[in-house]
Amino acid sequence: MRARIPGVSISTDMISGFCGETEDDHQDTLALMNHVGYEHAFMFAYSQREKTHAHRNYQDDVTPEDKNRRLSEVIAVFQKRASERSQEEIGRTHLVLVDGRTVKRGDDFTGRNDGNKRVFFPAAEIPVSHGASERAWPQNGQYVEVKIVSGTSNSLRAEPVCITTIADFARRYSETQ
Repeated sequence: MRARIPGVSISTDMISGFCGETEDDHQDTLALMNHVGYEHAFMFAYSQREKTHAHRNYQDDVTPEDKNRRLSEVIAVFQKRASERSQEEIGRTHLVLVDGRTVKRGDDFTGRNDGNKRVFFPAAEIPVSHGASERAWPQNGQYVEVKIVSGTSNSLRAEPVCITTIADFARRYSETQ
């Protein structure tokens, strides 16, 4: 997928310690997590839920200690790979849909890129379009072109370039390819 769709964002749900999971199964899961390098993952330890197929038909035979250890290992691999993928974004330009100011720090805007990764950038007046001298504060629901300066497993930090539209960003992006 990554070869055919550059910049694709891949997500998953992972359950550690499902009934009958062996240590070899768990190692296969870790290998998959490492190979794919998911951008997003919901990871949980298995717990039986009444009135489910698993509750009616399977024995919960993985110890809580093994479930928790396996989950911790899955989370560690995910965070390492997601952080590496974020580092690969440094210097790249992204289109971010602004969804407001940060809750903890009101001096940042926050939004999401097209891979659904959270992007933070300083709150400031920025050019209203590429190359414009007029400046404005980004508004919720607007798109902002940003340049990525750092990243973690969960988010990216950027410098704003300008307020833009999907069409203008796509036009500019296709011209640079």
